[in-house]
Amino acid sequence: AQEDDSALLEFTNAIVILENEWLTLDWKLDNIEFIIQNCNDEMFLFELLAIVKNFINNVFLLSDLEKERYSQIYRILTLMAHIFVEKKVYQTAIDLYKSMISIGKTFNIDLSLQLKGIHDSIELYEILEDVNSVFEMSVLGYDLAVSGNIIPWIVAFERILEFSGNKLAMAYINGAEALSWQANETGTRNFIINSLRAMSLILRAKKRITPEINQVVQKIVKVLSRTQNLTPDEVETIEILELLKSGRLSSTQLLECANTFLNYCDIAFRPTVEILLLIWHGTMIYSKSTKIIETKQGSTNIYSKHGQVMISALISAVSTSMKETLNKSEDIKQIQHGSQTVLIETERELSLFVIADRETVELRQEMQGFMADILVADFFGKFEGKLFSLDEYANFFEPFVKKRFGRFMLTMPA
Repeated sequence: AQEDDSALLEFTNAIVILENEWLTLDWKLDNIEFIIQNCNDEMFLFELLAIVKNFINNVFLLSDLEKERYSQIYRILTLMAHIFVEKKVYQTAIDLYKSMISIGKTFNIDLSLQLKGIHDSIELYEILEDVNSVFEMSVLGYDLAVSGNIIPWIVAFERILEFSGNKLAMAYINGAEALSWQANETGTRNFIINSLRAMSLILRAKKRITPEINQVVQKIVKVLSRTQNLTPDEVETIEILELLKSGRLSSTQLLECANTFLNYCDIAFRPTVEILLLIWHGTMIYSKSTKIIETKQGSTNIYSKHGQVMISALISAVSTSMKETLNKSEDIKQIQHGSQTVLIETERELSLFVIADRETVELRQEMQGFMADILVADFFGKFEGKLFSLDEYANFFEPFVKKRFGRFMLTMPA
């Protein structure tokens, strides 16, 4: 058996390296899928999966990839994730599921495949007892199922959403209650927002007040009412919560309440992106920001040439230094400095740096979507080996920046 698996590994190496007319991409992917399913020896399995991951990354650099190939890759990533879960290598499985979900959303592959993959990722998060991730994935799955009107999946994700959402909402509101007695207003508000969001998403799906939601509503009113210096949004939130307590609202009115709460939570808890940079082969080719940086020479706007060069050189130096301390195969995803977080996504020699107040699942997904967008638009084909001005780079990137990051920036410079 070990000799057979050794042969499978050699065959995989040959598949990914060789190029000729009859070795088509779909033939390669079909055989890779077969090989993964039939490799049993752990000694070869992890080496095999590393080769396949690297091959898939290279496949994504192709600008003319058909939709069916994305579905094939999606299935292979799901299969690989299953294997890593069985081997209890959970972080690698999580990374694979995140890649898979990003591919599904970005390239709009078959809905049933996407929903099955999201459900599988939920099972992993349940093993890890990560209620928050179970809830976030069930929200994503529910929304996708509703968009495709796939009733069995709507029901399945609604049940997961309700169970995990109730646990999450109650945990957050209990935390808010404890912090309110300590006069920690910021912490109390943040916990209330999280609880309200969980409750609202259940309400949006169920369109009725369940006993569990009613218990959360009662507690939120109680805790929020004794919070000092309420904002107009918070006063409105209390008024609507009091309406919910009456239990006399129609399904349409309950939906309106849920959407009002979600709008409040979205504005109150959305991360803020201050600086966005693209660095190619160590050279800054694009930036977008409203951030002012203090220097010895005075204030400089990051959007000025001096500001761009200064911040890109600083980030490049820090990321290069960090890279040297890591295994060469590892990608740096985040640099934390005080209240600022530098989030990083890389494709070949192009790195996207987003400086934000914090990382969220939504922001990271948009970063992955941005990199997928520019691959589809054939960035490397258009710009590789040629000299272009910053204006020409800006004309290419700005539509994707606006699409992906506009809502995270306080203002979008023209």
